[in-house]
Amino acid sequence: SIRRAEKLGLLGPDALLSHCIDLHDDEIDLVAKTNTKIAHNPSANASIAGRCPATEMMELGACVALGSDATAPDRSGDMFRHMQQAMHYHRRHFRDADVLPIGKVLEMCTIDGAKALGMEDRIGSLEVGKAAV
Repeated sequence: SIRRAEKLGLLGPDALLSHCIDLHDDEIDLVAKTNTKIAHNPSANASIAGRCPATEMMELGACVALGSDATAPDRSGDMFRHMQQAMHYHRRHFRDADVLPIGKVLEMCTIDGAKALGMEDRIGSLEVGKAAV
């Protein structure tokens, strides 16, 4: 659990947690307050009927990147598919077509992914001096 990870000193700006389904409000707060990074895998979460409160964490300032779980047997490395699924997943949950706009989802795959890995100074955006991979 997030609370146990905090007690063990495992949360913080160098920590990257995956999935994070069914978190309580106090756990969402801990993620944001500790600057812990999140890899949100909407396809995997949907397959187990869990929900990552990615939008709630982002509202509190947490860095949430988009993942694919592509090595799992029933997953895909197609990030465009995962982008669409992330939007659908959260919009359906909130019954609001404006939740998680496409621009934010693109950031989750680019600059937020780089931030989650601590590499935002080298990748994640099209800027002079950064690798265009």
